[in-house]
Amino acid sequence: MTYIRCIHCGQEFQGNNFKTVITEWDAHNLDCEAIRETDDWFRIRRQILSRDKFQCQRCDSNKKLEVHHIKPISQGGNHNPANLITLCKDCHIPETMQLLKHIRIVKIKNMEGK
Repeated sequence: MTYIRCIHCGQEFQGNNFKTVITEWDAHNLDCEAIRETDDWFRIRRQILSRDKFQCQRCDSNKKLEVHHIKPISQGGNHNPANLITLCKDCHIPETMQLLKHIRIVKIKNMEGK
């Protein structure tokens, strides 16, 4: 079972298929009202897309572009342009999955230590 909670609004995403949950959570991040209210995320997002010439910085695609936090907000990252990179959805999902697997491993290790 995969469980993710939006750190901005608290909406929960869960399910048995890891990739499906990640995809739903990712789509939510584009529309989350709490992100719009607390940050000028959409202005920053446009700035990063423009800076990166509307191309994925991994594969040069210009389709389904998203802005990725290199250091996630949940781990102390921010919306500083130095912490943001343009990725296409196909490159962004593996980045997010890798991060969440790492977080899950750290949580499991922490629980074993108790």
